[in-house]
Amino acid sequence: MIAYLDCFSGISGDMMLSALVDAGANPDYLRQQIASLPLKGVEISFEEVRRAGIRGLHFSVNFPPQHHHRHLKDIVKIIEGGQLTDAERNLSLRMFQLLAAAEAEVHGTTVERIHFHEVGAIDSIVDLVGVAIAANQLGIAQVFSSPVTTGTGTVNIAHGTVPVPAPATACLLRGMPVHGCTIEAELTTPTGAAILCGLEASFGGMPAMKLAAVGHGAGSKELPGQANILRIMLGHSENPTDRIAGTQSDNVLVIETTLDDVTGEQLAWTQTQLLKLDGVHDVTFQPVQMKKNRPGILLSAVCKPGSRSLVEQAIFEYTPTLGVRVYESTRTVLSREQVLVETEFGQVSGKVRSLPNGEFRFKPESEDCCRVAGLSGRSPSEIAEVALRVWQTKNLKSCN
Repeated sequence: MIAYLDCFSGISGDMMLSALVDAGANPDYLRQQIASLPLKGVEISFEEVRRAGIRGLHFSVNFPPQHHHRHLKDIVKIIEGGQLTDAERNLSLRMFQLLAAAEAEVHGTTVERIHFHEVGAIDSIVDLVGVAIAANQLGIAQVFSSPVTTGTGTVNIAHGTVPVPAPATACLLRGMPVHGCTIEAELTTPTGAAILCGLEASFGGMPAMKLAAVGHGAGSKELPGQANILRIMLGHSENPTDRIAGTQSDNVLVIETTLDDVTGEQLAWTQTQLLKLDGVHDVTFQPVQMKKNRPGILLSAVCKPGSRSLVEQAIFEYTPTLGVRVYESTRTVLSREQVLVETEFGQVSGKVRSLPNGEFRFKPESEDCCRVAGLSGRSPSEIAEVALRVWQTKNLKSCN
């Protein structure tokens, strides 16, 4: 199962759990597994709510008052004390270990010595363990996400008032495409960021899939001008028999990294070198907001699976990045062929693509139009119009 997260309104543990249940996870099984943890008096509930007119599921946890904070070893003991499956237990532990590493980095101490405050509370434990249970129950194997909205302003934590995103959240989001907004609220929490890390989410748009379910997890607050909703879309890898007739499909890799310390010249050079590599289909740049409020660039290279090592090596050589994200995607492409058109100004190459309805479309190559324009004293647009007209007169099926 593939999952795509729309983090337009951020992500938190309770929103993710609500979205998973709304998308089909069994709440009774969830209650059974949570009840097996050595936590007394914990009750969980789900209710339908509206956020800016959009229906969503809201998750709540009720538990007795607490008077102490927890270390990682205390949370590990709680998780290992339940009757969770190996997959549920491992994902739960991984998310808390990631949280512990982030907190330790923020406070300049070790994972063993770090105190969990907010994320060590029972509701946060239930959120993350619940997500691990629901995600495994639904059989989610790959997670993709939109860029993450962090919010803006400040938030009060056990150590005082801190800017949004909170320090641990910022550490966990490192390397992910993020952006702020005008809403003064903490939209992405440490638990939300830990979920993205623990599930090894990839970014770069919704993958090709046969959509099976959609879930909406509602946050607790009403946000001005937008629905406080985390949407999850679940689906299966596209079945070749479901493709449009006349198209072709293949699997590709998307290799991406975020950069905030490169010049435009470096980026242009990198793109040129990557496009020279065998098996690279496309290289694109997209503006993103990165840590420390720095504007950055998301570099994405689409290539054949066999070209992975070549592309990764080139990215590491030509950019200052410390790491890349890699995920598999499926392309659906039209059949096409390269042709030459003889015009009064010279030869112009172009592509003829075959549409599923049997029609053909011709598009002159821009570089060729510019070359012929330079030799003839005409404009590139005029050369393109002439080439199109010549091709149309020689073919029974014309492009529109």
